[in-house]
Amino acid sequence: MDFGGFILFIVLCLLLLAGLVVVGWLFNKKSRLRGPAASLLAVLSIVTVLFGCYLHQVYWLDEPLWGAAYSGDTVQVRTLLAAGADPNAQWEDGSTAMAAARRSGNLEIVAILKRAGGHE
Repeated sequence: MDFGGFILFIVLCLLLLAGLVVVGWLFNKKSRLRGPAASLLAVLSIVTVLFGCYLHQVYWLDEPLWGAAYSGDTVQVRTLLAAGADPNAQWEDGSTAMAAARRSGNLEIVAILKRAGGHE
């Protein structure tokens, strides 16, 4: 994971936390702000959570899977697949973890990725 992705993830987490606090305040019975403002903040909080999940998938699961497949780390490949990494996720150049494993010549990882539903 690159540093920019990590910073973006932290910023999104902080925005989510702030959004949840504001939504809780807006839905408080004593609050004067309700209706569209509360609904908008609730939707923005949900979008932030979904985007955070996407970033988690890409930076903490799929990208390390490609690297582990290329380096031949079978334990890490199994761990990442068990955690939910997508065996068909594409790297920056369009290649998949299966292609990375084939390039490195590691047939064991190719078999692991095939069992997980991966293809080139």
